[in-house]
Amino acid sequence: MSTFYDQPILNAPYAKPMAHHPLDKLGQPLDLPPLAGRRPSKYVVAAPRARRKGSGTQGTLDLEEQSDTAIVNEIRSSVDAWRDLPPTADWGVTPTTQRLLEHWRHHPFSQQRPFFARSRR
Repeated sequence: MSTFYDQPILNAPYAKPMAHHPLDKLGQPLDLPPLAGRRPSKYVVAAPRARRKGSGTQGTLDLEEQSDTAIVNEIRSSVDAWRDLPPTADWGVTPTTQRLLEHWRHHPFSQQRPFFARSRR
């Protein structure tokens, strides 16, 4: 059973996230195995717990009510659906944009490939 502390990085930088570590309400990793799929977008202020005994508890700030995370999750879903389309057939972009996207996905970069230039194939 792998946990956060055994394997903190689960996904490759150029691939769609396939797993994520479960977190508690305060954003702290739980001692549980990773969950399948991408973690939904959500504001988490990951701060270590106080180490002093008797120091009381710190209040929390609910950022979810003020956030636009639903939009982020919707955009992620749309991008995933677009990436699953067959190459170039139904992209719905101009020929120039199509050439640029093909270049970014398949160009043999001599250095580190840009993160947006991943290929599903």
